[in-house]
Amino acid sequence: MNGYRDSRKVPVLRIAAFWLGLLTAFPCSANTFVFWTTDTANVGATSSNDLRNVAAKVVITTSLNTVTVDITNLQTGIDRIDQAISSVDFLLHGISGVNPTGIAIKTDSGAAGTFSNATTFTTGTALTAIANPWSFLASTQLSGGLSLGAIHNTAASAKDLIIGPPSYNSDGTGSGTMRNPQNNEYLQTVIANHIGWTLTYNSGVVDNNTNVDAARMTFGLTYSSLYEEDLTETPEPASLGLFMGGLVLLGWHQVRRSRLKNNCTAL
Repeated sequence: MNGYRDSRKVPVLRIAAFWLGLLTAFPCSANTFVFWTTDTANVGATSSNDLRNVAAKVVITTSLNTVTVDITNLQTGIDRIDQAISSVDFLLHGISGVNPTGIAIKTDSGAAGTFSNATTFTTGTALTAIANPWSFLASTQLSGGLSLGAIHNTAASAKDLIIGPPSYNSDGTGSGTMRNPQNNEYLQTVIANHIGWTLTYNSGVVDNNTNVDAARMTFGLTYSSLYEEDLTETPEPASLGLFMGGLVLLGWHQVRRSRLKNNCTAL
């Protein structure tokens, strides 16, 4: 009959309108990528007692002319400097060999301080006044990528590596140990916070559509495959939530459609 509208098609229109509304109401102003170490990640020589577990998270966000890198060391019970994060390398899609024009540490999260004994870490150092501000240079691990780290120039005497939450049992005061005066200033993260940097680029280099293809992390004071971990990307929670919400709506639509069909059959 002319003018008849099948009511069974209405849910489809509503779902389409809902998703279109989401896309137009919340335009993307940034692109966020979350990387993790694997559940079995460890560093050190497997043939000795030096092998140690590591756990970490990196959130890299690209937006207009900026990239932010937020690092969280999740490992508890740290007893070796080899478990402290010393650099993060990452590769931006389609951008090779282009360095930022500026870098600034973020002050919204994390802490800095020193070990006064094997188990006591005392915070109080301002993040803007740390002894060894992190720097960037071309990555030697990811071709065309960028390395953000504390050990680019200072190597074995580097300070301000990133440690995780208490408890601690920091090893010794000699060379290459956590309480060695050359190394004894650290950046600290707990589960709910991070240490972050904002990298600034020239106009036209990065924007909210720029993707991160890969990320890699180095622990301790040495660039070596024994102390480096490739990171695994997982979906951003907000994106995952929207995806799950979409699945729920589509499931509801299928149930609704099935019920309408059965009702029409019964008639």
